[in-house]
Amino acid sequence: MTCFVGGKAETLDACRPVIACHSRTIASMGGPGAGQMTKLINNVLTVSNLRNIVEAFALAKAAGVDLRALQGALAHSSGGSFILQAIGHKIGPGIAEHIAALNRKDVHAFAEAMRARGLDPATIEEWAISGPDGLPALVNAMTVPTS
Repeated sequence: MTCFVGGKAETLDACRPVIACHSRTIASMGGPGAGQMTKLINNVLTVSNLRNIVEAFALAKAAGVDLRALQGALAHSSGGSFILQAIGHKIGPGIAEHIAALNRKDVHAFAEAMRARGLDPATIEEWAISGPDGLPALVNAMTVPTS
């Protein structure tokens, strides 16, 4: 897990041993609030990428491409990502709806935070908000059976 931290460097240095108990990567992002803002940006990028995956994989399926083979091939290419590799493995049918709901909350939280700073997140918000819509169906199509 990566932990994004905002605040004074001295405070982070004092807290680093505790944070290191649960995070392999500890990233200092700037002043107070910068860690949370980084987390929101990370989440919206993940959900935006999920939208890309849902759209591209729907087309791939319609074109007759084996979705699991596609996922495996992309794991070793520039089109690969953490969220793509999680689908059907870490994100299975039992939690897909829950993850989709959390993704939507993440997009809303990101948009609210940007608007609170006088920034316009409309373009990425509009794209990302529907990313989770196809997640349950995609997970069902790609779930790796357990033996």
